[in-house]
Amino acid sequence: AAVNQPQEPMPNFLQITVSNSGVAISPKELPYVFDKFYRVPNNDPWKHGGTGLGLSLVKKLVERLQGQITVQSSDNQVQFTLTLPLVLAEIDLKKPLSNLGHCLSQ
Repeated sequence: AAVNQPQEPMPNFLQITVSNSGVAISPKELPYVFDKFYRVPNNDPWKHGGTGLGLSLVKKLVERLQGQITVQSSDNQVQFTLTLPLVLAEIDLKKPLSNLGHCLSQ
């Protein structure tokens, strides 16, 4: 995996791109990778398994922090781009960030 700087600077945002080479995700599977319990069929060459909750939790947390996460896949490479504001607008303090289980129930 590699971490790259964004192509175009975005004022007031932190943008992180993480790329993983050697594995691609089919375009028809991309819309579902952030869904709870979703696992890309037959796409785990290392046989690590998993529950399909990791990316769902990441997306909920990123949205809670008023950010965005996207995924692209082509040429045996998957690229996730995380964009977070450097200054947070008002956050609902009734929903603690440490309660990730609460994020899943929404």
